[in-house]
Amino acid sequence: MLTQEQVKFLCYVSDLELKKHNNIPYGVYKKETTYKDVLVPYNEFKKLMGLEDPRLHWLLSYNGFMAGGAVLAWLLQDDSGNDIDFFFRNKDAANSFSLFIGQYDFVETNDTTYAKTYFNYEESVILQVVGGGEAENKKLHDGTAVSLFGSPMEIINNFDISVCKFAVDCDNFYSNRNAIADLITRTLHLNIEKNTSGFFNTVKSMFGSKGNMTLPYVERVLKYHRKGFYIPKPQGLQYDPNTDSW
Repeated sequence: MLTQEQVKFLCYVSDLELKKHNNIPYGVYKKETTYKDVLVPYNEFKKLMGLEDPRLHWLLSYNGFMAGGAVLAWLLQDDSGNDIDFFFRNKDAANSFSLFIGQYDFVETNDTTYAKTYFNYEESVILQVVGGGEAENKKLHDGTAVSLFGSPMEIINNFDISVCKFAVDCDNFYSNRNAIADLITRTLHLNIEKNTSGFFNTVKSMFGSKGNMTLPYVERVLKYHRKGFYIPKPQGLQYDPNTDSW
């Protein structure tokens, strides 16, 4: 749970205004309707949020960064998760990272087209190197190819679930106004939004050829719902037994 001081800081860096009743905060609204990327120097962000370094912070670099659910867990100080995804600016960085962690008792447990997975017994953590497999792009159901590599802002703005849109490298914390608003209000959106670079997130990757949400994505959405994130009614899920999808 975020503290009031953390909420105030997050509102400040993302140009959000707290909604209050009898001086008690109950929500947020956007001062502006335009899209806004949020970038804060890492050490400043950590200090003003009152956070310690995230797990495996010593692996952070300019070319290799943590993104998604592991960063959300760090923000909420949730120690229950042990699955950390690292993303990279390019293929060479992913390959170098895989070689580097081999020196620190990370054992490779799985190798797919898109990623390599490692386990560290001492840290008791699962580390996924996204882009560590053979592929450099991920194909969606409609045939669109999405690069596995990019800057932290490009990567998170291509995520399909709003409250996964957080990243941190050795220099900065990255997010956007909508993701932070959802974090504060504990709301989950499947957003289709455009950032300042004209980059769209791939919410369509969540749906099968008939337009229904596929079961693996339903499980992902429900995972965040169980963590206390509210799914707005217009995005309610209905199971279709004919297609085994939602």
